[in-house]
Amino acid sequence: MNGSTNIQTAVRIRPYISWEKTANIKPLWQVKANSIVQILDETLIGESYTFDHIFEENKTNQDVYRDIVKPLVISCLQGINSTIFAYGQTSSGKTHTMLGDKGTPGIIGLAVDDVFGHMEEKSTDNFILRCSYLEIYNEKINDLLHSNVTDLKIREDVNQGVHVIVKEEIIRTPEELFTLMKRGMKSRKVGSTDMNERSSRSHSIFKLRALSVADVGYQHGNFNFIDGISK
Repeated sequence: MNGSTNIQTAVRIRPYISWEKTANIKPLWQVKANSIVQILDETLIGESYTFDHIFEENKTNQDVYRDIVKPLVISCLQGINSTIFAYGQTSSGKTHTMLGDKGTPGIIGLAVDDVFGHMEEKSTDNFILRCSYLEIYNEKINDLLHSNVTDLKIREDVNQGVHVIVKEEIIRTPEELFTLMKRGMKSRKVGSTDMNERSSRSHSIFKLRALSVADVGYQHGNFNFIDGISK
């Protein structure tokens, strides 16, 4: 974000997948600068919607990370809370953007690399990095890193606001963090014979919590990555 507003919105347009190409589905939206325009038919244009960022089909996870996420990484290490919320229908590309795939890192992995790179520059002795991984499924909150911890309760107090008490793991290397992410993803798959059915009704929240010791004292920063589903 550029500092002019606390909230920014972006739209990412994914390429057609194989069955959509085979079905010869016509484009439903047209991009014009920072707006998308609904195409009703060959001659009729519908509503127009404007966003802070629009990423067309040829843009990569690295492009999304550079323009939206990277500026927030340093903010987290400086004690400023940030959230990236990927929202959309099933198969719209949210998880690919967040987690990536083989050979294509997602924005979480790119953020982790930058966090550790910055910590090395500033001396890792001045930072403690923790993470947690939650799933909201059927209106219940489960800990994906500790499979025996389920149905967590939402709490609220003056100091922390609305929160969930969850066990956090201390992370010392990027490899440790990626191992924990894989454990959480595996837990998310357990309990359902149809992964698509489960993922279409669940939300995941991956949180990085950074504690840094600076000249001004202790600083706490939270970075939330939310993979959400629209109904």
